[in-house]
Amino acid sequence: MESNFKWAKNPAAVAPIFLNNENRILALGFVYLVALMVYTLMERMIRKKLKEEGEMIKGNKGLTDNPTGQVLFKNLRGISVAILTIGNKIYKNTTNITDMHKLIVSMFGFDMQIYQQPA
Repeated sequence: MESNFKWAKNPAAVAPIFLNNENRILALGFVYLVALMVYTLMERMIRKKLKEEGEMIKGNKGLTDNPTGQVLFKNLRGISVAILTIGNKIYKNTTNITDMHKLIVSMFGFDMQIYQQPA
């Protein structure tokens, strides 16, 4: 889990952030902690589902059933969602969805409807 936020230990990553008081520093630390928990739970959930269903996704070096969060985000790139609001109507157009996108979204327990026209 610590390796997921190793970049935060680098002074160059934190130095540009000016936090004027202790409460802001604590708040930023809390945000990092929550983000790390979500990231780790996401990895755990996908790994478990991939193993249960005998599926594999593209990893850094071929197919894997043990992807990192970074690999998951990399595999989800490319989905384009355009949302237009004309008057009180909302129009949603989704392109570039691949079978890999569908597999990963389904492993999270979502339906591809999350990218479709609102009801």
